[in-house]
Amino acid sequence: MAWSTTDRAAGAGRLRWRGGWDRDTRCPPDPGSSRVPGGGEQLRQVGLIGGRTWADEHDDRRRVVRILRRAGYVARHRWARSLVGTRQVGPNTLPDWRYTTGPAVGRQAVDPWVMAERLHRCAADWYGQLRMAPANPLILPLPRLCGQRHVCPVCAALRSRQLAAALRTVIDAEELSGVDGDLAFVTLTQRAMPGESLSTALDRLRGGWRRLTQGRPGRTWRSYVSGSYSGIEATRGADGADGQLGHHWHVHLHVVLRCDPTVSLDTVRPWIGATWRDATEAQSPGFGWDPVAGGVTEGDSAWLGPWCSQLDDLARVYQACKYPTPVVDLHPVAMAEFVAAAHGRRWHQGTGAWRSVMADAEAISAEDALARAEADEQELLFDLGDGICGCAPSEAPPLDTIAPGMGLPGPDDVGFADRPLDGDLPPDSMAPVRWRLTEGPAVTAFRAWLASPASPVGAELTQDDRERTWVSLPAGWAHARTVETVTALRRSADLGRPAG
Repeated sequence: MAWSTTDRAAGAGRLRWRGGWDRDTRCPPDPGSSRVPGGGEQLRQVGLIGGRTWADEHDDRRRVVRILRRAGYVARHRWARSLVGTRQVGPNTLPDWRYTTGPAVGRQAVDPWVMAERLHRCAADWYGQLRMAPANPLILPLPRLCGQRHVCPVCAALRSRQLAAALRTVIDAEELSGVDGDLAFVTLTQRAMPGESLSTALDRLRGGWRRLTQGRPGRTWRSYVSGSYSGIEATRGADGADGQLGHHWHVHLHVVLRCDPTVSLDTVRPWIGATWRDATEAQSPGFGWDPVAGGVTEGDSAWLGPWCSQLDDLARVYQACKYPTPVVDLHPVAMAEFVAAAHGRRWHQGTGAWRSVMADAEAISAEDALARAEADEQELLFDLGDGICGCAPSEAPPLDTIAPGMGLPGPDDVGFADRPLDGDLPPDSMAPVRWRLTEGPAVTAFRAWLASPASPVGAELTQDDRERTWVSLPAGWAHARTVETVTALRRSADLGRPAG
């Protein structure tokens, strides 16, 4: 069934919504445009967060909001849901709604309208994060992101870049320490089933991956592969104008791996190919991996082809780290199915020596920063230090409290190239601004700084009735430190050296 006017009907259309949906809920507003002075959203650009890429990601975000608005009508008109109990999300107990009809039966019912509302607010607000560098505290302006990496182009791009940078850091550190073994980039596919739900296609792929890396084949995998990092990608194939003609989900894995030093890629490649072919065929007979599509011909014992190649350019690791679907191109019907099937799934996984690439990369970066300082190169860099405050809306002050208007376009500025750095200076009469302190070595260093002569007049530590610690600092001092931080970030970028 195609996307139709019935899917978006208001008024009487709500009477035709399936069971479990609140008929009093209204569709969230259209996001508008940031390119219209005085109207829509204003795109803030501060420090290193800005430029053409940032603007393009936000344009895609607005397009996704519009698709999600229509996808909300699709879900309400086509798929019933039922309340089955409660679920725990952090300290909060929330109702647990599950789909009872449609392509994601039994999975948690996700409301595209709720996602659209959160997406609409992504990066609209900025805050000042209190951080402790080796000698002095600083304030780093950061956007409050929605965190919906599966549907938000802004959050997806940011997280993908973080994962790719971490994986490259780990690989570089291995090479420097003398770790040997061929590096490879592998793409593992399966035949698409016309009309198959995304949920089933994802289950098939994950089942094939388990058959490859666990059990008896898993012992061979671990002897051949010292570390791997994989990411699932799901694309939509051959959609017609109605969202149905020849439609199918193409779900596949991108894998970066390092071979054990005792074996070469020429040995590992045919084993992975044959094992993946058998694993996917056993998972779904007739719809396993197509070796011809992977570049393998009958009788080709070398298993050569584009599906597995030597990794010579580390920029390619991004393919295994990106999030997971070009949602900006999805039809509203496909979008409604995607958000239902994607929710709660794991899309990236490391094995062996690459099981925890983010944590490993952070440790390596800390060691590198120390080495640079010992080599007297620190003056060429800008050390962002460590965060020492909470980041919830009530735990860190809005950026406009510290530096009003920083990074927002002026009345005659509708471009994206330059933004003011300093913002308006807060009035002297403004009350001190507050952050909630966390714990850790950096906080200990910050407390020592507070007790030193360098601490500004008026700095104060307090505790609330929940025994949380808060620090109050003068607004003028906070403004000056924020401007210094952003200026140093831009200088670091101009030098062509990494910050932090």
